[in-house]
Amino acid sequence: MDTSARTLRPQAQDTSAPSPGHFGPKSRTLRPQVQDTSALLVPVCLHEMYPDDLPQVSVVMIFHNEALSVVLRSIHSVISQSPPHLIGEIILVDDSSDKPHISTNTKLRDKVKILRNPKREGLIRSRLKGVQQAQGPAIVFLDSHIECTPGWLEPLLARIRKNNSTVACPVIDHIDTKTFAYEQLKFLAGGFTWDLNFMWIYVNKEEMARRKSAIDPVRCPVMAGGLFAIYKDYFQHIGAYDQAMEIYGGENVEMSFRVWQCGGRIETVPCSRVGHIERTDKPYLYVRSNDTKDINIEVNKARVAEVWMDEYKRYLYAREPQLKNISYGDISERQALRKRLGCQSFQWYMENVYPDRLEQTVENGYYRAWGELRNLQAGLCLDLMDGRGVGLWDCHGQGGQQFFALRRPEKRKALQTIGTGDMQCMGTEGTERFESPIIKYCHNGLHESWYHNGKGGILLNMETGLCLDVGQNATSGTRAFVTNCTRTASQSWAFSEYFIP
Repeated sequence: MDTSARTLRPQAQDTSAPSPGHFGPKSRTLRPQVQDTSALLVPVCLHEMYPDDLPQVSVVMIFHNEALSVVLRSIHSVISQSPPHLIGEIILVDDSSDKPHISTNTKLRDKVKILRNPKREGLIRSRLKGVQQAQGPAIVFLDSHIECTPGWLEPLLARIRKNNSTVACPVIDHIDTKTFAYEQLKFLAGGFTWDLNFMWIYVNKEEMARRKSAIDPVRCPVMAGGLFAIYKDYFQHIGAYDQAMEIYGGENVEMSFRVWQCGGRIETVPCSRVGHIERTDKPYLYVRSNDTKDINIEVNKARVAEVWMDEYKRYLYAREPQLKNISYGDISERQALRKRLGCQSFQWYMENVYPDRLEQTVENGYYRAWGELRNLQAGLCLDLMDGRGVGLWDCHGQGGQQFFALRRPEKRKALQTIGTGDMQCMGTEGTERFESPIIKYCHNGLHESWYHNGKGGILLNMETGLCLDVGQNATSGTRAFVTNCTRTASQSWAFSEYFIP
């Protein structure tokens, strides 16, 4: 199978001017045609037979200040790559764009309907508005910057037809933001980090063994959320979206927990592939009247934790302590929904849906300590200063870039790692004294094995034999670095919370 990136047919006429809609300049000159992506399919998918009575769908897309050429290309790919009788309508919800909007375009197909919000509502409420207008028995949610491949729709509809409490997701490929080249990505499942962000994960051995062929669906603990098919009745029965969530962010994690805990299932379907353009920014993160960046995501995460995560919400609050005091609104309606549907506990979800995440818990000995990592002499905390380099800063108690965890990934070994995220480790690239640590993905060339003997103890790198210390630098002030172990006060460190003495 050819997995190389493919270049779209239209050639850029202007590669220097800034582009609309947060995409590269090529978006100015894109035509509706889509590239030939048939070679991306698993060969057996081409011969797969589907029922004749698949449900007709209403496709719902939301956009705000999107490049019109990109939206038109998305619409064209849906229509051109789908059996005509299965597309009942394409509902576009313009979330109060203040640039020329698509309703003025005369090239739209008859099946396309446009709704326009007079004021910004955000992704969540805009999708709900689209569903209210939908006439089809099934809904397919798509982002407005996608490209469908041949045969993308039938596999999704076949899965929800077989089990009407299924949420079916395509394999999501990558479309380059600047060149619009289509690139096939490795087949992965979806999971979540303990700060409730979506993450791609490898399909575990048990799930691979359960499947009988390469085109069998994969059970997915968490969906990416932008692209999926679902029966309209089931979507409404299961609680649609939490309407008290703000704008954008966390709704995919909330819906994933809810579907699984309340008797449904989420699947990724290998024979369905859709390319997706990752925007260079997220316009939905900046719409609150007080202009507080990301406040909507904080509200949403807190609502997810309080309604669905039971005792496991401690993992979110350890990473983002400020969320414990945030005003997340009334959750009584969502709690009543959980009770009415007879939903399972989050412990059940962890054991039956996401056992790999269950292994990474305090109870299983994975976490030894976490929180701020404070130098007891300097009174400063390690801080992920620029996204990679580890420095020192005043301790602020807000987690985030000052959250570090001491982990023991393999129970039978003394190896311990220190990291900020679930797959990130702190270490040094070299073995020389006075090198400052950095953060990279684990097992990626760092000396990342550490020994720590409890509160006030040293942090000894087991691979270099050097200890983490602090000292003054003429240009950068107080900094953290590794040097010979002296057990002096400047080499005394403490996490906020310890679990294993």
